[in-house]
Amino acid sequence: MMNVFGPRLPRLGPAIAALVLTLTLALPHGASQASLLPEPIMLKQSATVEGPMVRLGDIFTGLDHNPELAATAIAKAPALGQELQLPAQWLASIAIQHQVAWQPRSQLDQVVVHRASQVVGRSEIDALVRQGLAAQGVSGEFQLVFDDPGVQLLLPSNVPAKVVLGDLHYEHASRRFLGHLSAAHAQTQVKPLRISGKTVRMAQIPVLSHRMQPGEVITERDVEWISVAAHRVDRNAVTDLEDLVTLTPRRPIAAGEVVRANQLEIPIVVEKNSLITMQLVSGAMVLTVQGRALEDGAQGEVIRVMNSASRTVVNGVVTNANLVQVKLPGAHLASAQ
Repeated sequence: MMNVFGPRLPRLGPAIAALVLTLTLALPHGASQASLLPEPIMLKQSATVEGPMVRLGDIFTGLDHNPELAATAIAKAPALGQELQLPAQWLASIAIQHQVAWQPRSQLDQVVVHRASQVVGRSEIDALVRQGLAAQGVSGEFQLVFDDPGVQLLLPSNVPAKVVLGDLHYEHASRRFLGHLSAAHAQTQVKPLRISGKTVRMAQIPVLSHRMQPGEVITERDVEWISVAAHRVDRNAVTDLEDLVTLTPRRPIAAGEVVRANQLEIPIVVEKNSLITMQLVSGAMVLTVQGRALEDGAQGEVIRVMNSASRTVVNGVVTNANLVQVKLPGAHLASAQ
């Protein structure tokens, strides 16, 4: 009779059957034979490496079953903080060379390898240079101006971010410095960084804290102190608070701008042709009359004014807004009345 269930499977010998049973019982609960197979090898789209070499395990997944193969170096890593692009053709050649079961699907397959790093930036470098200059007797308030404004040193990400400053030279006449930065740990393979620049002496000066217009009287509340390069402070620059308050700008002055004396004037409190109050003073007697200013006047200035009633023109001292004091002998005061 024909076997409707298909050809008969060969019978297993007792030894083989026992081995299959032993392996089956040895599997973890719920595990299958498929789970013991190595995972498929896949290409990573990007990789980050810390050391100087790129290894197979950095660019391929699925090599955990073969740690020796995964640790095989295949290329030099890019410079610290830089990237390296590995194209499909090169990757295919590497896979064949090392018998890795992978091949590119298209020319678009590639890996971008980034070299991990950490940055020792401007603030840390600035502090080191200041310490070195202080040891050489450089004192006072100064700013460091580096020849390379973006000065920084890159270190591997797996070492402490510490650097040392060596061979620091400073010329007091030119105020220039020169030195080298290197990693604090000698085993760190990082090329020393040459740094250079100059020190700029600083000065504290008063400036306006907000924009002010002509006619606005400057008070202490309108002033703040800033640190500027000393060479910007010429002989005409205002450096004392007393030379700034109670005055007014001749033209608009912006906040934080170095203020110069020729930009300021005493504020006008009496305008030409404006009606004013005249205080006619003679001895202990004071008489107030209406008058007219014949010229502009700041507080404390002497200007010409005219008595509106008598049409008499006299000189008086501006004592306040629209108030002028005229000192006269008693006879003049009596006639003014």
